[in-house]
Amino acid sequence: NLETGIKTGGSGKHTWYAGGMLDSPACGGPRPGDDDLIVAVAKDGGYGSCSQKVRLQYQGKRLAAAGGELCEDCQFGHFDGTKGLFRHFAGLEQGILTGVDYELL
Repeated sequence: NLETGIKTGGSGKHTWYAGGMLDSPACGGPRPGDDDLIVAVAKDGGYGSCSQKVRLQYQGKRLAAAGGELCEDCQFGHFDGTKGLFRHFAGLEQGILTGVDYELL
């Protein structure tokens, strides 16, 4: 979307967060659980925003998640998701997935 300066798709990486990091979501609302499909996007990262849905695709698996958090340390194209979201694509022990395609919905 050239008008707003927000990139609507691309390829990036996906990590997961849990525990106390789920407390007090920056986007407001109730505290998500580990199995909720929530994704954090880079704060002032130029893509995605609170409550915007993002479709992630990795190695033929695809799933949409709601933006519910802002990630202080994430760079452009980095999505930090709940355990439930990450587990859809790979085991938690992998920690970081690269080459994850994303599309803002």
